Amino acid sequence: MSLLWLHQAGSPDLGNEMATNEGLQQQLDAVREEVRQLREQLLAGVRSAEEPRGVLTRRNLLRAAPIAAIGGAMAAMSASPVVAATGDPVVLGHANEAGSATTSISGGDATSGSPAVGVRGGISVDWLAAGGSTTDGVELGVGDTGPVLRAHSLDRRYAAEFIGFVAGYLNANGHDVVHVSTEGPGTGIVIDVTDFTTVTFDGSPGTLEPATGLSVHAQGGPGLDAYVKDGVAVAGTASGNGHALAAVSSSPTTSTDAVTIDYQGKSRALYAQSHNPTNINGTVTGVNEGHGIGVWGEQRNNTGSGFGVVGVGGALGRGAQFTGGAAQVRLVPSTAATHPAPGKAGDLFVDRSVRLWFCQKASSSTAAAVWKQLA
Repeated sequence: MSLLWLHQAGSPDLGNEMATNEGLQQQLDAVREEVRQLREQLLAGVRSAEEPRGVLTRRNLLRAAPIAAIGGAMAAMSASPVVAATGDPVVLGHANEAGSATTSISGGDATSGSPAVGVRGGISVDWLAAGGSTTDGVELGVGDTGPVLRAHSLDRRYAAEFIGFVAGYLNANGHDVVHVSTEGPGTGIVIDVTDFTTVTFDGSPGTLEPATGLSVHAQGGPGLDAYVKDGVAVAGTASGNGHALAAVSSSPTTSTDAVTIDYQGKSRALYAQSHNPTNINGTVTGVNEGHGIGVWGEQRNNTGSGFGVVGVGGALGRGAQFTGGAAQVRLVPSTAATHPAPGKAGDLFVDRSVRLWFCQKASSSTAAAVWKQLA
């Protein structure tokens, strides 16, 4: 109930009523709830230096009464929420409309890492753009007209940098720095990089600088951890002279493998195929510049037959070819006194007396194999 309504309803004359303290108290009780939110703004203009802050004196009430009456009448005529328009202060808990104007907030401390604006609970945006001719830019957009995040890197700086740990300020505590989630057949991250030609100071073309699509640096943990249930965890494609996948271990003292594959299925742990019919190079090539082994094949299951290395040639090819200065092939002598009872036609066997045996006939469920000593 406003002061203006009291006056119109036939209440005692406001000027006469304010002459006594009792009348002032009655007026204050009547408008207390209505002027609760506006009291600080009203008192700011009428509060004197010697009067205590927040105390409504007789003189201040005389000054504020006409303003309160007008404010009460305006509130009675409209039930819409308070909204801040262009040029007004920001009103918490309500919509704020700046039109086409830009609201700028400057502050923060780059040394301590204190931000200019702190938000707890999230931000909802239509679009957000930032950047300049010599600074990094970030653009967010939602809807069907553009990507959710577009980063522009100008002047050869980082377009976007995500930091999981800064000493003395932020500790990620082992959480993911960036998490990408997609639904459907889409790809989580697509990296498209094109090599570019530098330009010298005199304007003439320079050299071609190779660009890197993804560069990952890690200490202790995996540089790239990819997981899929059905599909391809990591896919690399090179359409020109580039490598689809390159792995480099640069430490000369490391004792760990450069590439490891842990496979639990029933097919191949590693499969490589060359489709070019004119290719005469090895599909899988192992080169060891030390005193080790170029290619190692090992079959560890001792409960059944198997092969450490298998070579299959085509109709006009050969299954294997061996060249060596010391010997083309070496058969390591067994600890057995003689050849085994079972065998497959074509087997070669060297016993502990270094005798060489050749299997002429395979063994069966009822007969042993037929072996012939060659040396």
